[in-house]
Amino acid sequence: MKKRWFIYTAPLFLPILVLLVLISFSRPNIYCFVLCFILLILLFSSSKLRAASTSKLPLSIMLFMALLACFTPWMTPFSPEQQDINLGKDTNLMGIDALGRDIFARLLYANRSSLVKAGAGSFLANAIVLLFAFMLHTFRGYWKKGLDVFLQTFLSFPVILLFLMGASLGELYFDTMGPLYMILLVGVTLWAEPAKMTQARMDDLAHAEFIQAAELAGLGKVGLFYKEMLPNLKPLLVVNFLLVFIHAITLEAILGFMGIGLIVGEPNLGRMIYSGLNALAQDPWTFFSALGVFLFWIFMMRFFVNRIDRKRRYRNSLVFRGREGNF
Repeated sequence: MKKRWFIYTAPLFLPILVLLVLISFSRPNIYCFVLCFILLILLFSSSKLRAASTSKLPLSIMLFMALLACFTPWMTPFSPEQQDINLGKDTNLMGIDALGRDIFARLLYANRSSLVKAGAGSFLANAIVLLFAFMLHTFRGYWKKGLDVFLQTFLSFPVILLFLMGASLGELYFDTMGPLYMILLVGVTLWAEPAKMTQARMDDLAHAEFIQAAELAGLGKVGLFYKEMLPNLKPLLVVNFLLVFIHAITLEAILGFMGIGLIVGEPNLGRMIYSGLNALAQDPWTFFSALGVFLFWIFMMRFFVNRIDRKRRYRNSLVFRGREGNF
């Protein structure tokens, strides 16, 4: 248990250290300096900690960006809406845009906004997938056929069309879309494709020997789903979350690029890409920094999807070889 705890928490070490260093430079604080000094001593004194921290570098980088979003107000003294055309690169890390707003502050707040909306929306979509999978598992006859027809009908509509329709309705009735509406929109529009994948996986599990043995042992439908099927669905649910996150952050950037449902002055990656593209010669930082953060999340999520898929295929090949050896 102690070794597993060490393995799981080691990737957080480097992100916390780098984050404390950045906070120490942006907002000098004696406590941050002391914590940085302690962490550096631990890093250089323990070879196991160094190896465990650097062995999962992609995960550490992603955790650093997530921590950066959590501690955004401590990373910069400027507000993303603050306008002061007298400030320049000597005062602001990445300079200011055409309206005098700090680019680095807007980038940090845009990253936090996209991460919160895409992450919470992905959790909501996964919750809908689990509920739909449970109903498919428990319902029989016409109810199950009706759910299947509903899923196929929902899948026939393009996701981008449903998302833009929902965004337009939100802008029509609420003038601007807040974070809660965006999270709800992500969950409601992006659940169908993961539900189809989960349904296919559950159909395969229904014919597994351990499922049939549990049914013969008298385990009820709820217990069968919770104790037997759900543990085998965890890798797929993680993949579903990552894929929905990719679609969510892309669609949120598209809305920002098109200027649909935005709160005036709110930082948005898509809006920063649009404004930076229109003033690329005078203000290249806005375009390339916002595009870099956007592509970072896309590539990192895709990297972990491929990594999980490779592990799943490797485990399946081991199972297949074991069965082949029994024959």
